[in-house]
Amino acid sequence: MACRFTFRFVWLLSALCCFSISAAAADAPWPQWRGPQRDAHSPEKGLNLNWEAAEPKLAWIGEGLGEGYASLSCDGDRLYTTGNKDKGQAVLAISEANGSVIWETSLTDQVP
Repeated sequence: MACRFTFRFVWLLSALCCFSISAAAADAPWPQWRGPQRDAHSPEKGLNLNWEAAEPKLAWIGEGLGEGYASLSCDGDRLYTTGNKDKGQAVLAISEANGSVIWETSLTDQVP
């Protein structure tokens, strides 16, 4: 009887752990280059992959972000990136809702 209870408890605990991990992965932020697992793969389902048939709606155009090439990191309602500005390179936090710069801080006074 004790063996059956232990088996059921371990099975239930394992199932709960797997469920919580998969639920967390679906809502995971994009906190680093190439995504949560650094594999350039999004766990999102049902994405439109045929843009010729149904072009995605433009949400906003970012301005004042600087020049250069940089990737984005996403967490909550903010996007983070870098940009070359007049006074050097900067890190910026951008509103996901409208593209406005929430804050920016200088990294260096030189442009790479």
